[in-house]
Amino acid sequence: MQTRPLPLFLGLLLTFCSGFPGAQAAPPAAPHFTLTATNVVMPATGLGSSHTTVTSVDGYSGSIVFSCKYTGPRTSARIPTCEYGPIAVWPLKANQTLKGAIFFFPPGSAIPLGAAAGPLRPAAFSAHPAERSTPGTYRYTITATNTQNRAAVSANITVRVP
Repeated sequence: MQTRPLPLFLGLLLTFCSGFPGAQAAPPAAPHFTLTATNVVMPATGLGSSHTTVTSVDGYSGSIVFSCKYTGPRTSARIPTCEYGPIAVWPLKANQTLKGAIFFFPPGSAIPLGAAAGPLRPAAFSAHPAERSTPGTYRYTITATNTQNRAAVSANITVRVP
């Protein structure tokens, strides 16, 4: 009796290409920290801030990077900005709670370098009278990301410009 090597080879190839039965991808790493953030009311030409709290969970210790971006619908409105640099990395110790703020500026404002996310106070800045945000309520997402494994947690907030 003669064996057919080609069908056996194709069967093995399909098994290896499609993975073994029951094999699953590893779940994403747990962030091991939480994030809360407050909504913002900001004047059309002024500074606004969302108060943030990051808390270590289960003894997590590591570095956290904050980011913020507008997540509302596409608009032609002049919306406040919270996307600026340089990116700040903040150490979070085991069982520590870190409080800070994400700052919002009128569109087109010169953003001071000292205004990075996290537990900082904003440096002085001036907004020209022409730099006015369009009145309305806008959605943003603030994210804290673990620099070691990229696990992240987010908080959705609104920024209201009266």
